[in-house]
Order: sequence, then structure tokens, then C-alpha cells
Amino acid sequence: MDLVTPRRLDVWIGVLLFVLGFALCAMVLLGRRDGMALVHDEVAYLFQARTFAEGHLYMPSPPLPEFFEAAHLIVVPRMMAKYFPGHALLLAPFVRFPWVLPLLLLGASTTLIYVAARVSGFGQLASMAGAVAFAGSGMNLQASASYFSQTASTFSAAAGLAFAALLRQTGRARWGAGFGAAAGLALLIRPFDGLALGAAGVAMPRAWNRRTLAPAAGTFIVCGFLLLGFCKATTGSWTTTPWSVYARQYTPWDGLGIGPIDARPPERAFPPQLRLMEAAFRESREHYTWSVVPLMALARLKALLDYLPGFGALALLLLGLWSGRMAVPLAYAALLFLLQMTFHFENTWYLQELWPPLAIGVAAGADRLIRLRQSAQPRMQRLVWTGVIEVAFLLLAAGCIRDVAKVQPVALYFLRNMRAADRALQPARDARGLVFVRSARRRCWSSIWARATPSCASSFPIGRRSCTTPGPKS
Repeated sequence: MDLVTPRRLDVWIGVLLFVLGFALCAMVLLGRRDGMALVHDEVAYLFQARTFAEGHLYMPSPPLPEFFEAAHLIVVPRMMAKYFPGHALLLAPFVRFPWVLPLLLLGASTTLIYVAARVSGFGQLASMAGAVAFAGSGMNLQASASYFSQTASTFSAAAGLAFAALLRQTGRARWGAGFGAAAGLALLIRPFDGLALGAAGVAMPRAWNRRTLAPAAGTFIVCGFLLLGFCKATTGSWTTTPWSVYARQYTPWDGLGIGPIDARPPERAFPPQLRLMEAAFRESREHYTWSVVPLMALARLKALLDYLPGFGALALLLLGLWSGRMAVPLAYAALLFLLQMTFHFENTWYLQELWPPLAIGVAAGADRLIRLRQSAQPRMQRLVWTGVIEVAFLLLAAGCIRDVAKVQPVALYFLRNMRAADRALQPARDARGLVFVRSARRRCWSSIWARATPSCASSFPIGRRSCTTPGPKS
């Protein structure tokens, strides 16, 4: 497929796949989740996006910082989220309607999976199968219908794999620049993703020369310097990240590493309303020793299979993994999986960025089946292969329909409390007042911030106190 002059049918298929991903994400995020941020990570990302939208990288520390402490937020010496800037930069233009970005990202990622498969030489029907499997995965929909940074890093992975395929096919410098930009964006969002995607370029040695390598390396290096500059502007050090500052202040044992934990005491006491979260992360880190790494790797591989919408997708993936055109996707997936093994906490949506290469693998398997059918000589063999293809596609379609029908948004059990808190805080927002909220129960997990701008949280008399909702019953 030559995307310089793409076929009209391919263009229409790409548009329809974008609409499919957009609509499915809207169904979950807006239809079942009211577009609300339900998990403390999401609240911190939205706070960071509002900070950027107001033209700041951070806000001044509030006069009484202990009243503004919340999960993943630094309150001294300045107020900011602990996260890397890439995802919040994408969210910043949509701060009034933040739900628009996840919808656009899933729609674009679905189309990019199709582009990557088509440019890799797979047929239209097979490429559509991979894209539909990507968008129709219940686990992918669950993670995509959120404000987690994985929504943006998954898009970066899909874009990087599509640009890599274009670069291999055409050898044009602009696709090298696109690949470097995708890897650089991933670096700004979740650095491991950017490093894995950039390193996966080694799997296509024939595509690199002076004309293609310079723009790819240039754009990636520029993004790397932007990340270092962000660290310098926010923490005062080129090599100290906000994440490191947060860990030093509250959870010095949390972060990368295997084996004994850091015994240094935290600089600040962990907020009482978040003790349950602290205990969960500390227990997870304490148990992450070298002896459990093999079992953890197997558990994560099993969790990764949860992204497959049914047995049909699994069968196609196993068949497609042997394709020679899967070198870059498999290299990226393997490198990222190994890098992620350095982090202790296990959650299935942390694996979302590994789904794009697997979805391309589904397309590769479907393409192999179709080619086997086309190369079969006796009529009976062709009929058999036709039946096999029909069964595989029917199983894939059934799995997607089942996943979409049963998908439950992340942390949906918080939605009722979030709605109640949102209604209760509306008069205070209208009056531009300062609100103090204390949970009525001891079991607290997720922090909720009233929908205020960052300047409201750092300049008086306008402010918001973080409040909490009860966690799920044990």
C-alpha cells in the first residue's frame, strides 16, 4: 500500500475505524462514566493539564499546604502533579471538555493500527480485523475511557509503529521524523515507552541512512531535552523528576527496583486519608523480590491476554507472530515488557501500550490465513480454508461484541459518590468559597478535587480542599 497516494477505499475504511473507536470510547466514558475522573491519578493529570492551560508549569505552594495534600500532588516547595508532562500537554487544550481527548486518541489509534497493518503489506480485510480487535477489546476500552496517561502513550505506540512501517516501505525522511516524534512524545508521557519504541527502530536496519536517521534522532533528542528542561524548571535539577520529589517526600520506597526497599524516612507524613493507598503500594514493593519476578512475569503475560477479545483473536495472534513483518512491533513489545518488570505494582491497564503491537499481530494472522486460502490449489482445500477464515472472523466478531457489551469502566464503584460530591460542591464553586471535607468513614482510597483551576488551589480566598470517598468494601 502506498500511502503517498492511498486508495480511496483505504481512506474511507480509516475514517470509519476512527468513528468506531471514537464512538466506543464515548459509549463507555460518557455513557457509563459521565466523563468524570474517578481515580486519583486522573485527578492529578487534570490538575496538571489545567496548570499548563493557565500558562504555568507549577503553582505556588499554598499558605497551608497540609490542607491541599492529595494523591500524586506535590504541595511544597511548589504545587504540581508528580507526573511527566506529555499527557497533560495533550489534555491542556481540552480542559473545559477533557473527555474529548480520550475519544480522539482511541479513534486515531484505531485508524493507525489499520495504517500500520496495511503498510506492512497485509490485506484490507486482515488489517480491518486487527483494528477492530484493537477497538473492540474490553480491557482496552476500559483503560481508554479514562484520563490515564496510558491513553496517550498507547496512541504514541500506534503512531510509532505506523511510521515505522511507512519508513520501511518508502525510506522517506519525513516518516523517520514521524517515528522520532512518536517515540519522543512517548518519552514525554511515559519514558519507558519512548525508550522502548526508539530502541525498536533497530529492528529495521535497512530503513536507516543519513537521510532518515538525522530527522528521527533529531526529533527524539529534542523531546529528550524538553523533558530535561521540564525537570529543571519544576524541581531545580536537570536530572530530578517531580516523581522523585514526590517519592522523597512521601514514599521513598516506591518506584523502580527489585529487592530491599529504601529505608529512609519520608520528608512529609503521608496524608491520613490516603493511608490505605500507601499501605497497598508499600506491601506491593516489599514483596517484589527477585524470587517473585518469574511468577510476576507470567502473571503479567496472562493479564496481557485479557486484552484479546476472545479465542478468535488469540488464534490469529499466535498465527501472526511468525510473520517476518512483525519485527518492529515484537521488538517494541518485548523491550517495553522487560522495562516494565522493573516496577513492582501490577495492574492490567499498565499493560495497555503493549496492545497495539498485538493488534497488528492479529492482522498478521488474519492475513496469513487469507493467503493460505488463496494459495490452495484443490477446490476442496480452498473450501476448507474459507471455512477456517469464516470461523476465525466470526469468533473475533463475537468476542468483540461480548467485550463491548460487558465492559465496565475503571473504578465505576466511585461514580455515585463522585456525582454526590460534585453536586454538593457546586454552590461552593459558584460562591468561590473554600471548602473543607472530611470523610465519614475510615476506608478512603480515591481523592476528589472540586472542579477548580490550579490558581484557585494556590491563591486565597479561592481554594479547594481535597476530599475523599469510601473505597470498595473488602
